[in-house]
Amino acid sequence: MSKQGSSQTSQEKAQQKLFTTLVRIHREAEGASFTGVKSAGHIPVIVQEADAALRTNSVDSLVAKVTANIEHAIREKFTKAELSKQQANQSVKQGREYVNDYIHYIHFVEEINEMAEGRAPDTEHQH
Repeated sequence: MSKQGSSQTSQEKAQQKLFTTLVRIHREAEGASFTGVKSAGHIPVIVQEADAALRTNSVDSLVAKVTANIEHAIREKFTKAELSKQQANQSVKQGREYVNDYIHYIHFVEEINEMAEGRAPDTEHQH
């Protein structure tokens, strides 16, 4: 390996380390976890679809997909909470399961709504 090639590799490694550190600090400031920088091949499908919407000047398909995903998640959490509510008085364990399901349902709806309104979700819920 030439000296120039070695220097370029060292520079790329240093740049990657700096970028990784910046992303980690940014994520920590948001209160989010950091699991490392993902390679370019790991772009989530929904991000690809959002990019496609910009390329095609049409957001309709993206809106329909995201809306359907949100509706499905709300209905699923609602159904789980509703079913556990019906059994909550049968035992302490089932009462706790209801409280857990209720909290997940309510917090999900609250966070989705806050994001839709353009507000950042409250990451520190007070109980």
